[in-house]
Parts: sequence; structure tokens; C-alpha cells
Amino acid sequence: FLFSLSVLLFVTSFEEQSATTPPQNEVPVVVDAPDLTWLEGKWERAEEQGGTVSYESWTSTEGGLRGLSFTLQDSDTLYKEQLLIGMDGDSLAYFADIRQDGNMVPFRLLSHEDQGAVFHNPALDFPWKIAYTRSQDSLLVRIAGFRNKQAAFRDLKMVKVVK
Repeated sequence: FLFSLSVLLFVTSFEEQSATTPPQNEVPVVVDAPDLTWLEGKWERAEEQGGTVSYESWTSTEGGLRGLSFTLQDSDTLYKEQLLIGMDGDSLAYFADIRQDGNMVPFRLLSHEDQGAVFHNPALDFPWKIAYTRSQDSLLVRIAGFRNKQAAFRDLKMVKVVK
């Protein structure tokens, strides 16, 4: 009986410890973190106008995905934005240098499917939400939010050019 009581106390104390915050050297794991490797590769904007061409490229890294979005006109870079998908505390997030000042702004994962993911940052007006949806070798990126207190969005249709 004394042995059974000791085992019960040990198991109870272990359960209480494992329910607390993990030790500092452990990284929280998101059990249902989606596999977003379908984003990998180089994507070109399909309906570009005015002599410009836009690209978004993604590569896998140890902690997630690293991306780069840029727009060219002839050989001039008109726009360039660093992107990252990785952990932000205990949540998966999309990070973008939307102000182009080197400070990455987080958009936390809101929902995901096999070939889609939606990220949001309710502290911002625009963009407030960034959604990626893949269909075979095409990608739709919807950037949504509010401008002048009105709902607004921009759809970027892309095709895969390099795997």
C-alpha cells in the first residue's frame, strides 16, 4: 500500500509540473502547425502592368520559411520586402517588413488548410489580413484590411516559375 501511495504522489507531482510553463531552454511546440512547404519556389505575378514584373520566392529554413518579395522595372528594383514564416512565441506567424525599415511585423496564423493559410494582425488597418491559397502551380495572395474605415483588399495572382 505504501508503494502504491508513493507512485500515486510521484505521478501527481509530475502531472502538476508538466502543466506549468516549460523550462526556459525548451521551445513550445505547436502540435497542429501546418506544413507550408507548398509555398517553396519562385512565383511570378501573372497580371503585371506598366512594364513591371513582381516575384515572391520562398525557401525552407530550419525554423520555417524565408521569403522575398520584389518588383522590377527593367533592371531597377522598385520594391523589396523581406518575409518569414516561423514561430512567434507559441504561435506560427508570418513576418513582413511592411514598412521597409528592417522591423518585421508579425501576422499570427488565423486558419489553414492543405493548400492555404490565413495570417492576421488586428492592430493594423492595412494590411490586416494576408491569405495564401494555392491551386496546382498558381497562387492567390489576398491582402485585406481597412482604408479610410472601408474594407479593402488586393488580390495578387501568381504562377510558379521555379520549384
